[in-house]
Amino acid sequence: MFRTLLTPLSARFSFQPSTPHPSGQIERDELAPEVFARDVLVEVMRSSIERLKAAEILEVRGEVLTEIHKVMLEDVTTKDVFRETDGFLVVISVLSALQADLGNNEARRVQILDATRLAFVILAEALYQHGENIDFFKHSVGYDSLTQAILGLVSDRTTIRHTLGFLVSLALHRFSMSGIFDFGSETDYAQLDHRIRDFEPAFGTIFLPEALSMLYRFIPQASADGPALRYSIFKLLERLSYHNHRNHCVLSSLDIAGPLFQQYCVWKDDVDVVKQERQLVAKLLRRLIDVGTTTDEARLMFQRALRVDDTLDPDVLELLRAGMKVQWPEHMTLQSPAALQVIHPSIRGLSPSGFTFMIWVWIEKLPTTSHTIFSCLLRNTTIVTLLLRPDGTLAYSGSPGRDPVPLNVNVVRARWAHLTLVHYPHRSSNPTVRLFLDGVLVDALNWHYPGLEATPGLGMYQIGDNGASGMNWCFASAYLIASPLGDSIPRFIHHLGPRYSAQFKSTELAKFLTYEASTALHIHLDGGAQQSVTRKDVAQLHDAIKGGLKISESSFLFAITPSSKIYRRGMPKSQGIIADGDVFIARRGALDLAMWRIGGATVALRLVGLSHSAHEVSRALGILVDGLKNSWQNSEDMERLRGYDVLTAFLRAKSQYINMTGFETLFEFLGFNFRTPDQSTIVNTIAYRAIALDFQLWASTREEIQRVHLEHFATLLSASKFKRFNMKQRIIKLGVIRKLLFVLQTSLYSMDMLSSLIGAIKVVAQAQFTLDDAIKPIVSYLASNLHEVAADAASPRSIVSRIDYVNAQCKAEQVLGMLVSILSSPAAYAKFSGGLPVGRVCLLLLGERPSPTTASLILQLVGISLSTSVSFSRKFELASGWNVLKTILPHAWDSVVQKAAFDLLFGQVGDQAGAPPVVTCPQILPAIFSALKLNLDIAMKTVGGNLVDFSEQTATVESLLEELIQYHSTIPTFRHVFKSQAITLSFIEAYQSLVTSVSMAGDLYPDFIRILEKLSHLGLSIVLDNNVSNSQKGEIMEILQSAETALNPRSSQETTIDSAAVVGGKHRRRRVASVRLSVQLGESTVKRSVSRIQDWRKAVIATERKRIRKTVLDMREYHRQISSLTDWAGILDIERGLWANSSHIRSWRLDETEGPYRTR
Repeated sequence: MFRTLLTPLSARFSFQPSTPHPSGQIERDELAPEVFARDVLVEVMRSSIERLKAAEILEVRGEVLTEIHKVMLEDVTTKDVFRETDGFLVVISVLSALQADLGNNEARRVQILDATRLAFVILAEALYQHGENIDFFKHSVGYDSLTQAILGLVSDRTTIRHTLGFLVSLALHRFSMSGIFDFGSETDYAQLDHRIRDFEPAFGTIFLPEALSMLYRFIPQASADGPALRYSIFKLLERLSYHNHRNHCVLSSLDIAGPLFQQYCVWKDDVDVVKQERQLVAKLLRRLIDVGTTTDEARLMFQRALRVDDTLDPDVLELLRAGMKVQWPEHMTLQSPAALQVIHPSIRGLSPSGFTFMIWVWIEKLPTTSHTIFSCLLRNTTIVTLLLRPDGTLAYSGSPGRDPVPLNVNVVRARWAHLTLVHYPHRSSNPTVRLFLDGVLVDALNWHYPGLEATPGLGMYQIGDNGASGMNWCFASAYLIASPLGDSIPRFIHHLGPRYSAQFKSTELAKFLTYEASTALHIHLDGGAQQSVTRKDVAQLHDAIKGGLKISESSFLFAITPSSKIYRRGMPKSQGIIADGDVFIARRGALDLAMWRIGGATVALRLVGLSHSAHEVSRALGILVDGLKNSWQNSEDMERLRGYDVLTAFLRAKSQYINMTGFETLFEFLGFNFRTPDQSTIVNTIAYRAIALDFQLWASTREEIQRVHLEHFATLLSASKFKRFNMKQRIIKLGVIRKLLFVLQTSLYSMDMLSSLIGAIKVVAQAQFTLDDAIKPIVSYLASNLHEVAADAASPRSIVSRIDYVNAQCKAEQVLGMLVSILSSPAAYAKFSGGLPVGRVCLLLLGERPSPTTASLILQLVGISLSTSVSFSRKFELASGWNVLKTILPHAWDSVVQKAAFDLLFGQVGDQAGAPPVVTCPQILPAIFSALKLNLDIAMKTVGGNLVDFSEQTATVESLLEELIQYHSTIPTFRHVFKSQAITLSFIEAYQSLVTSVSMAGDLYPDFIRILEKLSHLGLSIVLDNNVSNSQKGEIMEILQSAETALNPRSSQETTIDSAAVVGGKHRRRRVASVRLSVQLGESTVKRSVSRIQDWRKAVIATERKRIRKTVLDMREYHRQISSLTDWAGILDIERGLWANSSHIRSWRLDETEGPYRTR
């Protein structure tokens, strides 16, 4: 069939292929022996091709093919002769003719396979490392011709496995692989996996990728032979992709991902296809789209992710999730020896103003010897060179003939790294050579700058090394700029990422930053602003962010990116970028960029909206956030359509499907690092506000999710080393305290989660303890909820139907405890006292009838204030605070309040809790004795009312009396406080009240007899102490005698205690009367103070209710607005949308023309 194409334009060469046009006739006898031998081989090659054209017998063809192969191996110049004499077409003709000779004869079949193998060997040898032959075969012969030539051999079951093995050998240029498919038809899948792995040591770099593309197209014929052969082909492709990164990129560029995906969609529901093969195909698909995909392939996959019934296909969803997770930029792969060269025909040396070299590198395999990353040559003399050594360190040489100097930097394998080399021309720039890794200065040295030559010459800038160092590596972009950049500029360029491939001309370079990169720069600027030594760098970064880098186009000596025009060595191009060696350009974009082209963030949002299980939700969220994380286009699109609010609305409706995987996916996107929590920060404030601070969403999730969500505040503001940035630049702008306090007043969270919610409030309040952000909101909340207040009829509960009125006081008490623990810090107390009057706040929060918990916490707060502020006691007294405590505290007295009162009395607060007791706050004693009097009165009323249950009051009174007796007997400072007649008067009133009640009671219970005896014991102890005035001693003695009379009414004996001996003489009552008058005046002052506090509380409650009502109405309006955002989904259902609605009948259409011929 190819015979008519086999007539060459010339039967002979007019000159030798290996030499240029002869300048004159060379005589045969003047030829050198090696030239003569080469000419003989050329003639042999030419004659062999002619013989092969005319050969009709299989044996003759085999002999000629063997001869051609031998000649080609002896001299590489015969490859040119092979091409010029139509050798490729002849060999393809032979392959086409072999299928006609197939028969049932086994010997004949062996001869045909031998001839087939020889033909493939010749093709492989003719194309190996020969650019001209490769281009000629690809464009002038074509792989389609080869496909048609071997179709008959592949269609025959006796020769298909050998022929496909020859194709694999051709692709890898390793004919030891030709028997890879030579296995029995009964081989199971485990044995097939083992067989392919046995051949892996023979794998190499893919030499002819088109041969593997042919192999894939022959899968239908392989399927006819049996599933084992088809499975082994898929397994081979999958293992080849893991052999090295070059193979991975080459396989991805073969355009087989689309057809394979379509086949996968058919096979995944086919019961005839075994599970192992379906899993293998899915794994191969994931590998193919890891390093990039086309827009058409991405469109096909996203279309198939949605079934006809609007349900998601979990298998396709998993494939998209895996493809979106691994995102390679467009890049170039180099396998040593390989280099890219920029030729300048006339230069005198490097730029006299200095230079900056930048490159994004990814190292797969370190070199065995030092490998050049960048070098500059003038007249074949190396001026400067940057080397990578076998241990991963770098070395630099800036002068011809000098040995490179090692640099203190280590390039990590399998990770993108940004290298910047800056060389200043003047020694005043100390140091002159600076090396940056990922934007950070890692090493520097002083090196004389290469001077200019007197005359210009041929210059060359080179990326890579022509030597065989065994290094495999990639780079995304490389720049050489004829000026040294500032020390902060490499950091900015690093944060642009390896995807950036332009020349920094835009004045809005900051818009190309991802969320993560922008946050990293912000953190650096925030930290640099605190250090004067980096002010210059901070200014440079500010200028770069606001106005661009301002690098002129003429300053670029070269800019090499995957989009650059690159020529191969030997092509007629004197200047430009030349690829010398094994260089491959991976130009496929990542899946997130393809998603942006087919619809942007709306595509992934639609998937989230249609998910109906925990697995689907987590996978759809993964697709969305990975599509946004590294793509500024998708991020911009998401913000434009208010996508984060829409996403939150979707998640609220699917909260029961949010599992821990989905939660971690979302919060990793927001900036959390669950592996190293101290690296956590907020990278996307818009998304954080919409998602993380939607407590209505998280309160409806499972309890473990709720708990982890509330704990994230501690991670941000306590555990993270960026907690200052998180607070000052992120949280402070979001009003988190008010949001949390509002949530606390609702019934969103159960009572089981109350401790976690309070903990979150405490963490945020400690980090943000300012007057407007934390102090006033917390105090207002406490004033409104610590005490029961009747509901306002003008504010119907229907408006705030989810407000929790039942547990309001319990929640407020825990918030008060949280506030007291925060104020135990002197710094926090200073902020609190600087903004609010602490004493009046204590009275506001204490209320008229506080609970024991509230009363004890207020006493703790008073104790903290006394220990922190020397003026608090006087200020509290001016606010009638001690008198208010004396009036209100007894009504809330219990064991907890009693302990808090004595701790306040002895100053055992905070760090002084374990110190020896010394009276520091005697002002609290009147309140203690007032509590004693009230409890005694209550107990007596209980008895008089013939009620049996009086044990609680008697136990409280006994416990209090026992502590008073103990302190009076053991603590001198406690006895000293009774010098105050007001304090002693408080005791006298309590004592007198009990004795009077007992005298009128008649029969006494044993408990009251015991109480009276203990009280009398305390009174006698006070009288016997010298600190008490004589007048008050006399009063106590009179009460004591009345108490003895009440205890022994039938006894005719007088008291054994001599009052005159104790008191000393006639005591005066004038001073006692003045004390009683002052106490009465204090009571009227208390009433006025309590009235003012009540008015203050009412105003606070009214304000808080208005705030709650406004918050609820704002939430309803927000939800209404988000529910009306539907235009974003419309572009996906239109006629040319990703998921076009075929059921919608359109009565008109546009033919995309303008003017009067538009079709309606």
